[in-house]
Amino acid sequence: MASSNVLYRNDYSEPYIYQENAQGDTAPKAIIAPPNEKSRATCNCAIVMSAIALLLSIICLAILGWLVVMVVGIINKENDIPSNSQVGVDPSQTTTQLTEAQTTCPPVNCLNGHSSSQPTQTPPTQASSGSAVYIRWGRTVCPVTASLVYKGLAGGKWFEHTGSGSNYLCLPEDPDYDDYQAGDHGERATIYSAEYQILSFPPFEGKHNHDVPCVVCQANIRTSLLMIPAKQTCPDTWTLEYYGYLMAESQSHSSSEFVCVDRNPEIRAGSITDQNGALFYPVESQCNIGNLPCAPYIDGAELTCVVCTK
Repeated sequence: MASSNVLYRNDYSEPYIYQENAQGDTAPKAIIAPPNEKSRATCNCAIVMSAIALLLSIICLAILGWLVVMVVGIINKENDIPSNSQVGVDPSQTTTQLTEAQTTCPPVNCLNGHSSSQPTQTPPTQASSGSAVYIRWGRTVCPVTASLVYKGLAGGKWFEHTGSGSNYLCLPEDPDYDDYQAGDHGERATIYSAEYQILSFPPFEGKHNHDVPCVVCQANIRTSLLMIPAKQTCPDTWTLEYYGYLMAESQSHSSSEFVCVDRNPEIRAGSITDQNGALFYPVESQCNIGNLPCAPYIDGAELTCVVCTK
């Protein structure tokens, strides 16, 4: 009967099972393949390296995915940036855009730069860009804190008329007309140029009976506007645009608004003197009659004023 014996090859690295036959010869039957200690260590190292490679692959994929999300977010954010009308823009660019719109369309017939059959009105203290706009009465140039909108001349109703408008206007030097009928038509409102009426007040010496110039200015960036009577300085955090003297029509004339006329007034060049029309008189404080306190107000003293923006 044949028997099985375990023999080893000459290099003793792998065991073989030999079977003895009837003739007494032996031949290899099968290979026993249990790994030795060295083989098991090699196998364990391969498993660990595979796990590390898999972990690194997962980390790389996660980083790549995060980068893709960030790039997509940046692209979407750039696509969602609003137009210049929704965010702050360079005032010089806005001024250029306004000038182009005015060039292509008359101011009284424009709506956002396009022709319109109805005249449009701009709020008196706000420009289309959101900056404060004000009139500098008595001057032909804007202060360094603002940019020029247009130059003009002061106008208003005839000082004895009880009708027409009660406010002064800064009329442009180059008016635009639509359909009109020339001539005096009686029952209509009228407007005239305005003159200084100041005989003996040193800050306005030599200005009596001369026409009052004006200029419309835009305070860049700042959006709030305030005229303070009886003050020459602005509150903290406010910007001083100009200061001067409070003026209005005479108490014996029809009423008008109070305006702040610059401390260093000019006259309108080429104007003929003493034509009347709308008139500018200094405003005096009266504290002996009424409830205006004589301390700190001074009876009969000309009141100052200041224009501030923020």
